[in-house]
Amino acid sequence: MNKIQLRGERFNALIGAELKGAIVAQGLTAEAVARAIRIEPATLSRYMNGHRSMPVGTLVDASSHIGIDPAVLVERAWERLEKEIPQETPSDVLEPTSPSIVVPLHTQTYEEDDYTLVANDRDPFIEQEGRENNW
Repeated sequence: MNKIQLRGERFNALIGAELKGAIVAQGLTAEAVARAIRIEPATLSRYMNGHRSMPVGTLVDASSHIGIDPAVLVERAWERLEKEIPQETPSDVLEPTSPSIVVPLHTQTYEEDDYTLVANDRDPFIEQEGRENNW
């Protein structure tokens, strides 16, 4: 696992921990919050303990139920992440190995019916007939 993946996983865990702390601070239980937002208590527990990534909708629902802005929890988690695993500067992450490549801007316009064709033609996750995905 690289540092970027480590930061992502840790951030998920910290968001869960912040939610857990907020629930306790409000004098509630995780079980009560889970039932109020209609998810299994074990599922909420896995989110709060960093075993699974919490969907944004779940964070919003739980935060709303306990009366706290989800942005506050995310900001607190971000501050903790920055202390634990500081973000690398772009020069730390990207070490140029070849000269820069300039890609011209695509300026062609399309009719509304052409959007699907354009999207499918450019999507690297869709194998096109006669093309291979080399990644």
